[in-house]
Amino acid sequence: MEDILTQRFNYASIVPFKNYCKISEKKSSSNTFNDDLEVIDGEEKWHNLFERALKLPIGRSISFTEPFNKKKKTKFFYNNQEVGENLQFNYAYKNHRLHTNCFDTTKDNQIKRHFGNPFSEISISVIERSVRRHEDKITMKVYRHHKRRGVNCIYFRKGFSVDSLTFNTKTGNFTVTHINSSGKSKSKRFRKNCFISLQNFINSHIGVFKINEHFLSKRSRLFKEFNDIFDNNEFSEAMQNALGLDKNINLDPDKFLESFLELFVKTKQIKVPNNYSDLLIKLYPTEKYLKKNDRKLIASILDMCGIKSKVTIKLCHTCGNIDIKFLTKLCSYFGKDFPKYLGSIRPELFSNYTKENYNYIHKNNLNAICQYSINDNEKENLVKVFNDFNDGWVPRMTIVFIEDHFNMINKIKVYDPSCQMRAKNRKEFDEEHIQFTRLITAIRKGWVIEYQFHEKMINEIEAPIKIFKSIEIGGGLKGTDMNDIKTIYPHILKRDEEYQEEGSYMHHCVASYADKDKSIIVSFRTEDKSDRVTCEYDCQSGELIQARHFCNASPPDYIKTAIDKLSPTVKKLARLGLLHSIEKKKVPIKINGIEIQKDDREPRRPNDNNMRGNPFALLLDEPLPF
Repeated sequence: MEDILTQRFNYASIVPFKNYCKISEKKSSSNTFNDDLEVIDGEEKWHNLFERALKLPIGRSISFTEPFNKKKKTKFFYNNQEVGENLQFNYAYKNHRLHTNCFDTTKDNQIKRHFGNPFSEISISVIERSVRRHEDKITMKVYRHHKRRGVNCIYFRKGFSVDSLTFNTKTGNFTVTHINSSGKSKSKRFRKNCFISLQNFINSHIGVFKINEHFLSKRSRLFKEFNDIFDNNEFSEAMQNALGLDKNINLDPDKFLESFLELFVKTKQIKVPNNYSDLLIKLYPTEKYLKKNDRKLIASILDMCGIKSKVTIKLCHTCGNIDIKFLTKLCSYFGKDFPKYLGSIRPELFSNYTKENYNYIHKNNLNAICQYSINDNEKENLVKVFNDFNDGWVPRMTIVFIEDHFNMINKIKVYDPSCQMRAKNRKEFDEEHIQFTRLITAIRKGWVIEYQFHEKMINEIEAPIKIFKSIEIGGGLKGTDMNDIKTIYPHILKRDEEYQEEGSYMHHCVASYADKDKSIIVSFRTEDKSDRVTCEYDCQSGELIQARHFCNASPPDYIKTAIDKLSPTVKKLARLGLLHSIEKKKVPIKINGIEIQKDDREPRRPNDNNMRGNPFALLLDEPLPF
């Protein structure tokens, strides 16, 4: 092993205490600092008052209790009394300029004098920084060893730590090592080609790059000697020559990291794009994927994440700051056919992502990221929602809302298999998200409010209405041709979950009307329930307030005819005062006739007040229209 450079410094920090009388004659003390000492008078008393003014402690309270293990003597002196007392020991050294009772020294005679002195507290430190070569390996290491003995203690407590970086100039691999030992506690950590550990090594406040700043106080009288030994320029030059770095790093962590990445890429012959540093640091693909992809960094990373394709490779090269984690999660929604759908999203939506949260994607495959299946219609709608972001980029929180959206759909599908994402733009997505959130809240609650109405009113309003099919196509009436008859079934919404289901199916916000007492909601439905129109009637007058088809569109003619036929009946019931509900009561929630069990888990609601299009900002007291 070749020792290229070693910088080493040994010193001791000593806190001496006065030893001017026998232990038995010392005054008992219950306070740790600044006790009055009756033995001091005259000039010493005035000097003591001066020390108090400077707030410099004059002593320390020391315990002399008996040890638990009496077979092993660990103290010089013990108190033989049954009740242990703390005794006041005064400092023998006071440095008012540095405001300390401790002094640092490198002199052997001073260290020997206090080494075994029971009235001295001593800490001995050894600090070493080195650059060594062993065959093809270059090692930069910081070694710290310390041992400390408290006042009245016989034995020293020892500990050491080692932080090192080893680079193989032949293979390009590097290893970051951290070893720490303190008493019985020991830990070892070795990380190979881990750039996060490399950053921690070079940015450590007691590491190889900042050894002059934190090991010894600049006010210490040894600091100049310490600083001369740990010459940063000399150590920086030794590192550069050993590693063969082109740039002058001058022990600057950022410059060293930049130069080290260049050396790593060059030695391993990795083909990288411009601005590759963040990709390499957060998503190093390992040698396995580099060999498989002709040592191309982008292709290797995408292969490691399971989303390698011509579309994603082109996207990553086009958008320099693309978020790979976001891209991986988005591809997981589209499944194996992700190139088909990803190619339909505008590339500029990915171009403004910042560098964050890339790490450890390779531990999750696509199935682990996306826990539910999405049908083709939902995938196409998802593409349309993304492309509706006219501001040129997709907010990071949007993918969180999408994940929450499909989680809710997956849960609702247990009770309503027809539930799916029908939104085709941002506004519709926000409204649909509100409906699902309210329905999940009702499911979690386990009960809903049910409105009780007069039986006469229910029977008259929910009576089937027959109309001619030809109205739908605009033809003339066919008289008694029974094959042309179509039946519409009005249904009064009575329960909270019915409002939720109606709003989810019709894609409007009728769910927000569930707690309105001044109007009733009637849903006009075909026999197979494939087509509906939602109507709101005023309970006082019976007037039709609004009628909405899917996505708040106007009703088709054939359902509009059914609505007109029912209007006189509704107005008659209003005059009789039968449209108002009789009472409201709590009942177990049902979806599609299935009574659900109470679920205490609340749906996840990401909170980002700065996000544009926040769905929860759309919750209004009286939204109009539906």
